[in-house]
Amino acid sequence: MKVISRRGDLLLRHMEDTVEDYEMMHRWLNKSHVLAAYSYHPSSIEEVMEKYKKRIKGENHVIPSFILYKGKEIGYIQFYPVTDEYGLRDKQILNRYHKPFAADIFIGEEDMQGKGLAPETLMMLQDYLFSEKDCDAVLIDPDIDNLRGLRAYEKAGFRRLTEFTRSGSDRMTVLMINERKNDMKGLIFKRRSIRKYIDKPIEKEKIERIVRAAQLAPSAMAVFPWEIVVTTDREKMKKVADVSPYGKFAKDAGAVFIMCGDLSHYKEGRGKDFWVQDCSAAIENILLQIVEEGLGGVWLGVYPIEERCNDLRKIFNIPEDIIPLGTIVCGYSDEENVAKDRFFPEKVHYEEY
Repeated sequence: MKVISRRGDLLLRHMEDTVEDYEMMHRWLNKSHVLAAYSYHPSSIEEVMEKYKKRIKGENHVIPSFILYKGKEIGYIQFYPVTDEYGLRDKQILNRYHKPFAADIFIGEEDMQGKGLAPETLMMLQDYLFSEKDCDAVLIDPDIDNLRGLRAYEKAGFRRLTEFTRSGSDRMTVLMINERKNDMKGLIFKRRSIRKYIDKPIEKEKIERIVRAAQLAPSAMAVFPWEIVVTTDREKMKKVADVSPYGKFAKDAGAVFIMCGDLSHYKEGRGKDFWVQDCSAAIENILLQIVEEGLGGVWLGVYPIEERCNDLRKIFNIPEDIIPLGTIVCGYSDEENVAKDRFFPEKVHYEEY
């Protein structure tokens, strides 16, 4: 049995290529309470096999799964990455999400209905998708007259997004969504310097989100002086490891970010030295986004040590008028990320020093 997720008495497992699983699906899909809400009603076990065998074998993007309660199969849930089957990309409704998934669910056993197991299962699946599949939103689309389902999904945290009619059908559907919540307090308190990494490349989409987060930092006079050099090249990261006596671990990293400042954006005499503060704020955003992406990282100081600045200029062909401020090294952590309490009350002064 291939387990997907487990929470208390609930368990999700992959549907298997067995007669028992096909027979169970056929039985459920022809029960009256499932017929009322689920659009697929097979006439034979062979029809079930024809549809679900490809999914079980991984030949389809849909992942079929069984819901177990106290060790007994009670229902079905499937999940899959959203392409554009809802026809909503052009309407700008889903464009803010980089990797949304969709799910379909039913409780097959009548005596298990009304026990809150559907919302509990959805919440368990969401946690799995958010943490293991880099998902940032889960969609579900019950019929508008499926009042039991609508209440269950709202209980699981879903909100109504829009209503639409399925292609080739006259059934009105409610598209509902539950988004991954960003726990900023959690990110701040979990962040610590990580210097050991496993040999695993960092996905391009994670790197893009990290540099996007950097550029959401505040900037004095809205100058935005940062220029960010990114490398995943192993030879270049080995050279970065030699720039600082404290950065030898950079050779094992998944990515290195060089935060630089471009002073040409400032008018003479108008706060040019703010570039250090602006770029430092951008570095902190990078460090927090690294945690959000399930990675570990550390900030290595560069400026104002001229030798380190020049070494990085040579490695990355950085112009003379662009100043490297700091290096952020990151990767998939090979050490436990245990947050430390660094609160010192004596360093806080209310009203006056």
